[in-house]
Amino acid sequence: MFSSILTWPRLVLAGIALLPLLCDAGAEKPRSLYDGTTVWFEQAQLLKPRETTNHSRAYTLAPLILQEITTRNASPSDAGRSGSGAAPESVPQRVFFQPGSVTLNGRSHTQMTYAWHYGTAPVRVRPSSAPRRPEVRPIQRDGLESSAHMLVVRLTLSSNGVPVIYEVIDSQRNNQQIFVTQSIEAAAQAEHGPALPGRRHSVEPGLSDAPQVIVPRVLDDPPDIMGPILYLQAESHAVATLICRCMDAQAKELAGQGFYELVPADFSGNLPRATRLDAANPRGLREDFSNQTDRLSRSLRLPRDF
Repeated sequence: MFSSILTWPRLVLAGIALLPLLCDAGAEKPRSLYDGTTVWFEQAQLLKPRETTNHSRAYTLAPLILQEITTRNASPSDAGRSGSGAAPESVPQRVFFQPGSVTLNGRSHTQMTYAWHYGTAPVRVRPSSAPRRPEVRPIQRDGLESSAHMLVVRLTLSSNGVPVIYEVIDSQRNNQQIFVTQSIEAAAQAEHGPALPGRRHSVEPGLSDAPQVIVPRVLDDPPDIMGPILYLQAESHAVATLICRCMDAQAKELAGQGFYELVPADFSGNLPRATRLDAANPRGLREDFSNQTDRLSRSLRLPRDF
């Protein structure tokens, strides 16, 4: 079962049409987070959890990490060669996980949180000088603000045990990305109507209520219990997009594979200071990341039957 879960999604890439590139000469360009469907990596390295029998659910739901590779983050010994991998400091060696639960609309939902950090500071990404349209201004990518860099992904499961909400927190970004599945968006639209002004999806809150929150895209519902795939930009490790493993790949060439270790974590204080979950506290909400119930309630227009 595990081997099928970790299978690269729809490996037949030969027929995939070439999508517009987001980078030239290895330099990252700011863009709207709503552009996730157009993300395309020319070359990437796949990182997946090392198989373990001790943490079966954490392993099954663990994210696959697709690290973009360019000349700027390739391994020095492989730079310039086709099939080169990312430099060791560009990929996480350990990913901490923490199971949990959240009560929404009187119903309890299982959650699984994953967190990892990078030991070196990414290259600064400068905001675009081009005029930004009003509907994307609050969620345009910002420049990096500090050298400590941590990524957090939290999955909230449906009553069937499959992920339907994916929260992404980047400690060096001002925004909070929350991806939802089609079933959540359809139920939100049936209950709340169309998207609010300046938003693209019905499940998104009003800009004045949560200006830093964005639902970048709506994902296919997983046909089985499985974790997501995160596409990380080469230099900044910023999350370019997130997809279900059941969706089409958004990369041309898989340069290689690697593994990370899954490590159980107690986010109340048994981790080094730089790797605690509260390092990723977003600026768009008053409550911190550990207050799951109020955070999700304020961040999404969830349907009452969820």
